[in-house]
Amino acid sequence: MPQPGRYASAVKRQAAYWAHCRVQRERELTAKGLPHLTAVPEIPGTARWKATLKQARVLLETVHDEMQTYYDERSEAWQDSDRAETLLQRTEPIEEVLDQLDDLSNW
Repeated sequence: MPQPGRYASAVKRQAAYWAHCRVQRERELTAKGLPHLTAVPEIPGTARWKATLKQARVLLETVHDEMQTYYDERSEAWQDSDRAETLLQRTEPIEEVLDQLDDLSNW
């Protein structure tokens, strides 16, 4: 004998599936310490582009802050090493992009 359906219709089943997917995605972002992303495609034109640039800035700031924290938590001997210098050189382009994003936010 077949089991009774859990949902009244395929539409309700699909809506429940997508709601579950959204919740799972938010849990994954939270577990990784990442910011929640807005539903950018639902926003029209210029507002969507500004929101996307804002998200890019948040993500780049996160990377930069993590790199700086990593550097700061190391010993002075490590901070004087070639690896430390390489890490600092990698943060410079990120800082430049962040400055450029500031210029773009003034549309």
